[in-house]
Amino acid sequence: MALLYRLQPRRLQPERPLHSMTSAPLKSNRLVTLDVLRGVAVIGIVFMNIFFFSMPSAAYFNPRAWGGLETMDVSLWALSFIFIEDKMRGLFALLFGASVLLLLDKDAGNHPMRGHYSRMGALLILGFAHSIFLANNEILRLYALCGVILPLLAKLSARTLLIISVILLALHMAVGSYIGYHWLWVYFEVLAGNSSAEPIEAMERALGAYAPALDAQIERHLGSYEALIAARLPKPLSLGIVAIVMLPITLSTMIFGMALFRSGFLTATWKPKRYARVAGISFAISGTVLAALAAWAVQSGFHAVVIAFNTFVWSAPFDMLMTYGWAAALLWLVKTWRASPAIAWVAAAGRMALSNYVLTSVLLGFIFFGYGLGLYSAIGRSQAYLYALVPIAAMLAWSKPWLDHFHYGPFEWLWRSLATFKRQPLRKPR
Repeated sequence: MALLYRLQPRRLQPERPLHSMTSAPLKSNRLVTLDVLRGVAVIGIVFMNIFFFSMPSAAYFNPRAWGGLETMDVSLWALSFIFIEDKMRGLFALLFGASVLLLLDKDAGNHPMRGHYSRMGALLILGFAHSIFLANNEILRLYALCGVILPLLAKLSARTLLIISVILLALHMAVGSYIGYHWLWVYFEVLAGNSSAEPIEAMERALGAYAPALDAQIERHLGSYEALIAARLPKPLSLGIVAIVMLPITLSTMIFGMALFRSGFLTATWKPKRYARVAGISFAISGTVLAALAAWAVQSGFHAVVIAFNTFVWSAPFDMLMTYGWAAALLWLVKTWRASPAIAWVAAAGRMALSNYVLTSVLLGFIFFGYGLGLYSAIGRSQAYLYALVPIAAMLAWSKPWLDHFHYGPFEWLWRSLATFKRQPLRKPR
């Protein structure tokens, strides 16, 4: 709480627009700070999702499952666990909550709730399409479901929003601990030689080096596109299960973003020194704890039970604190270097975050899956980060030139058109 002092609603002052590499400024009615943070988030998410595309999904959490246990591989896993994993997705969720408030305020007096729920319905459709035709690790469906709840909290103060966020975070940790405590108990009993490992084999099948599961995923992703689509077709309760598991923590992060927006934090109304102080404290506290959890995972030999608890339960509050630190550090950077051309290019990538998210799935699917180059399971963890640079370079290269000629990214345009039931103008007048 001490890091979030003075979280009070205030009148937001218009922000001076960032200038692009040309003489024309970015539109002054956009909050460029949100675009920059969203740009960093969509870039950072590539370093997470690369493992879902390039190797069996357990490798995302556990290098023992796939990807290698060489010193470099383990070091990269640890750095990702501390600084990237769930932090970039958290930053994206935080900005989603802030954007909901921004759009509700913008639509005030013009049926804001109708417009919001129409946007969420369109996002849900896009999410289902993405999960079937491109990748089933997508988050758009979950965001659309969370978006149903967020407007109900729109009138609350920053401090009240923060309290609700903390309660949901505690709920996530309590439920996770309750569901998995028996696995952890058996894990320690096995270490003491007092129990058989059989009760925790289910966790190993999900998050460990379980050969049948790994082989099945490799065969599926190196098969035909038609077979891959058939495997992705939603099962009746899959979306509900994901929502039950992930809804509290995702909502917590989004509501935290709403609180930060109400406080003026996300609109760069704080002084640079304050952002730097928040970033330093947040990184110091969360980095220390997350490094300790990473060390425990390494010491355990990346045991599936340890990976599960570290990833889904105990890291959660420190992931959120690290996300807060990332946001503060980036806002300090924007306040300090706001005239830099690099800021404008990252902001453009953020304005087209949905299109760049889809672009990432298209490019990585072609590189790794059987209908493309078929490199799935053929590279290690260190190499995967090099391949992640491909979509990152693409989104930085095309976003600003595209926006020089068009109002929106192609999928932002599609989202707006679906939500309004009307074809929106795309090309800017010459």
